[in-house]
Amino acid sequence: MSAPITPQGATRRRPRRRTLLVGLVVLAVLAVAGGWLVHRSSSSADSPAATDTPLPPAGSYGDSVLPPSNATDHAQVPDSVVATVPGMPQALTPVGLAQPATYSDGVTAQVVDIKAVSAHAELPGETSGPALAVIVELTNSTGQPVSLDTVAVNLYLGSEGLRAARIQADSGAPFSGTLAAGGSAQAVYAFRVPEDQRNPVTVTVGHSPDTGRAVFTGAVS
Repeated sequence: MSAPITPQGATRRRPRRRTLLVGLVVLAVLAVAGGWLVHRSSSSADSPAATDTPLPPAGSYGDSVLPPSNATDHAQVPDSVVATVPGMPQALTPVGLAQPATYSDGVTAQVVDIKAVSAHAELPGETSGPALAVIVELTNSTGQPVSLDTVAVNLYLGSEGLRAARIQADSGAPFSGTLAAGGSAQAVYAFRVPEDQRNPVTVTVGHSPDTGRAVFTGAVS
């Protein structure tokens, strides 16, 4: 019986294909290893802990416009903001912009700073211009982990309580995940606020549907 006929050039293609395959496998392994090293580096060195100051938003910060901690403008809270609305968490007793507020479960919220920002609109519906970056801190004193996935932060303008538009590009990552017992976490929320509509401003922070909404109000420069 005659030997099977081998197509011309076949003996030269197989080594080439085998070499190419081995090269692709090596590249894939190196890519995975490199990605893992980058992930490990960013996770262990670059990622802020829960108590660290958050990374600044993309926009340029101006001066702090947060009033003193003893400043109170409770009388200026818009009725529409603190009104009881079916399906929404009930508003807690309003406090000054720089004062803490404690929810019914023991979690504490505080506006630790407000910075003047020159907002850069990137998404449909956003507008560039003067804005405020609100840095909110939550502290868990409940003795058990607390979910931050339902935190909602809003800002309202003037005595009428018009809701300000959030600027995504100048905000940091929103609250999310779980806050350990005894831990604190911060997040940055930027809102488009014209300079002539800052007396007062009202910030609301709700951390769960059952614990109420913290209300912070006051005039900023």
